[in-house]
Amino acid sequence: TDQEGGHVCRMKKPFTVMPGNMPLGATRDADLAYRAAKAVGEELTAIGINLNFAPDLDVNNNPDNPIIGVRSYGEDPELVARLGVAQVRGYQEGGAIPCAKHFPGHGDTATDSHIGLASIPYDMDRLNAVELLPFKAAIAAGIPFVMTTHIVFEALDPQRPATLSPAVLNGLLRGELGFEGVVITDCMEMKAIADNFGLGEAAVMAIEAGVDICAACHTPEKQAEIRQSLLAAVASGRLSMERIDASVRRILACKEKFGLERRRSVDLDNVEWVVGNLAHRNVEQE
Repeated sequence: TDQEGGHVCRMKKPFTVMPGNMPLGATRDADLAYRAAKAVGEELTAIGINLNFAPDLDVNNNPDNPIIGVRSYGEDPELVARLGVAQVRGYQEGGAIPCAKHFPGHGDTATDSHIGLASIPYDMDRLNAVELLPFKAAIAAGIPFVMTTHIVFEALDPQRPATLSPAVLNGLLRGELGFEGVVITDCMEMKAIADNFGLGEAAVMAIEAGVDICAACHTPEKQAEIRQSLLAAVASGRLSMERIDASVRRILACKEKFGLERRRSVDLDNVEWVVGNLAHRNVEQE
């Protein structure tokens, strides 16, 4: 689920709804960010949600950005990295799997990838100094999941958005940055992908590029279309079973790391003691 805090919270009251990243960034307090994330992780774990699509590690350095804005800790890459790493630790200690997003960075665009295909023109020196810095810190801190963004990074691949780019995912993320965890897409139903590449073909391109899980968040029929396209690509030999197995191994390794085979049901009696409890509410108020 998306339980970032602020206005991106799927679990409302009686859950503890923490402030979003920008007010956390305004505190400059990594310990507060850690405690907020740990509380959220405990509440998600209590109801059986094991993966949280947070923290958002985008550097919000474009005031015209229509989709990130207050979801970012701020415009300072070092601050984003410091608070992001604190929240990675907090979510995990609360029992939830954190997911850094939106790789390699959705902060400096004036286009919402839900409705269009954006492009970032900067060279690698700029990307390393700004967009990539928080993701490097999260990878060094052991982030288990990374979510891709549907944006073209011209210095890496002038043709394909990051979600579909072998240069961005296999080359930069897995190769240069050494990420060994699970890569999931942002929602494939977003128009940046669906309108420009077609959902089924884009799903196959994403797996070829290094993605492990394709997310389709709204429509069962779209999920079925992605599944059928991947099955057909394997049947035709376009996707090898070795390629599928590589993703399956990464997913199983993450499940094992977080003990999901032992967490197949929730303790109903425990829910009311964890969700919205006084200690969590005190962190929210602080």
